[in-house]
Amino acid sequence: MSNHQKICECHKINWMSIVHRGEYEMTDGSPVQRGFSCDDKVETDHMTEGEYGAVCKYIPGKEDSRFPPEVLQYLLDANAGSYDRGDAEREDAEEGSSAKSLAWWQEPGDTCSVGWEHQTLDPILLALNSKVSIK
Repeated sequence: MSNHQKICECHKINWMSIVHRGEYEMTDGSPVQRGFSCDDKVETDHMTEGEYGAVCKYIPGKEDSRFPPEVLQYLLDANAGSYDRGDAEREDAEEGSSAKSLAWWQEPGDTCSVGWEHQTLDPILLALNSKVSIK
């Protein structure tokens, strides 16, 4: 486990594994461990937002970032709804649920309503939302 140094250890995570296997792994193939990514360090108060911006070499969307653009595109596509939501939609139809709301990525006035069951987000997407603006 990381000793929570204020250095970027994001290179120890195989970021591309989410695209190929559907989940993040460490570079040795073991399950991803909390505490290595700079984002984890910010969440656990072992790094400030300012240190994150200055230290992390894998900030999604940042110029000269080592974060794989393919992973960023994969996450944006998943966020846009290009993944299969069939089970949740079938359950909604069966239950006749009308509990709909805006998801965090939507703006007031969007015509697509999103149920709570569709709002489980990848931690990297949450980091993207809070740390970068994508044009």
